[in-house]
Amino acid sequence: EVAQEKAFNATSAASEAEEKAAVAEELLNHTRKSLLAQQQQLEKVRKFISDIEEKSRAFAADLAAANSEVERQSETVRNARERAQALDAELVKATKAERIAEIAVANARAAFVGSTLADARKQCQPTDAQFEVYLHFRELLSLAKHNVVQ
Repeated sequence: EVAQEKAFNATSAASEAEEKAAVAEELLNHTRKSLLAQQQQLEKVRKFISDIEEKSRAFAADLAAANSEVERQSETVRNARERAQALDAELVKATKAERIAEIAVANARAAFVGSTLADARKQCQPTDAQFEVYLHFRELLSLAKHNVVQ
């Protein structure tokens, strides 16, 4: 009877151990499935991070190229502004020179006309009244002379 009881207890213990082993195996299988799912999720996250890093590098390269282009354009604008300022200065000088030349031409014409009139007055020796009449009508006389020549 004691042996039977020991055998029964051993059988019960074995049966209980088998049940515990089955539960443990089931728990192990569940843990493996969960671990596999977590590994797959981890791979997806790693791929996602890798994609983001790749895009980040591409964006950084694009940004560097854009910054380089902006700097090049800024340099072009600076150079154009400097050339425009230099041209403005040259234009001011040229305008001043033109004004000086116009004044010189006007002075030369006035001197020529004055000396021509003085020479004509010496040669013709008109009276003051005749010379005043000539001065008053000299433009009309020039037009008439021009029409006769044509």
